[in-house]
Amino acid sequence: MSELLNQANESGSFSVSSNLVRDRIKKKYKEEHNADQWMKIFEDQTCGWIKNSSDVSGAVVIRFGHIIEVLANNQVENIIHSKYGMKAARIFRIIRSKKHVEQNQIQRLAMIPDKEAKTLTYNLLHDNFVMIQELRKPGATQGPNKTFFLFHVNLRLVIEVSLKYCYKAIANAYVRISHETQQHQSLVDKYLYVENLRKSHPGGG
Repeated sequence: MSELLNQANESGSFSVSSNLVRDRIKKKYKEEHNADQWMKIFEDQTCGWIKNSSDVSGAVVIRFGHIIEVLANNQVENIIHSKYGMKAARIFRIIRSKKHVEQNQIQRLAMIPDKEAKTLTYNLLHDNFVMIQELRKPGATQGPNKTFFLFHVNLRLVIEVSLKYCYKAIANAYVRISHETQQHQSLVDKYLYVENLRKSHPGGG
């Protein structure tokens, strides 16, 4: 598929024969006998990784942009699940899928108690996983009941935030490795000494 990637634009590949895609799948994965089933899964609306070409009969378009977005969303949800828990990941998924949603809709759709839903949503808002937009009600003038708030997801910003968490986790791992190595340097030295002896006398047992 490398030639398809080279030809792909920002949103998808050029039209390519669906038979060619099936043949490549069967050729690359010789034990795979369900290429047709996989094609149907990829074409399904819930997946949507490929779609029928509107220009060429019997051809498909690989939606690279959509695939990247789906993978990015999955990784972000994993980070949120790890950091805040399963319910927060559910709230993020609802806000992302609904585009714009009010707080009372969030707790209803997520089936989470009011107070807990507000706390989790605030945590996501505080760390820039979701954004909030204030809108004035039609015909309203002033007062707290004249406006309402909609939560939404800025995926580009969320990806930047997620990358920062990944970089921080990697940095913390290196710091931890360095600390543990220093704490147990004598054991490391003994291990290296024994390994060197073993290598220098391979038949010594």
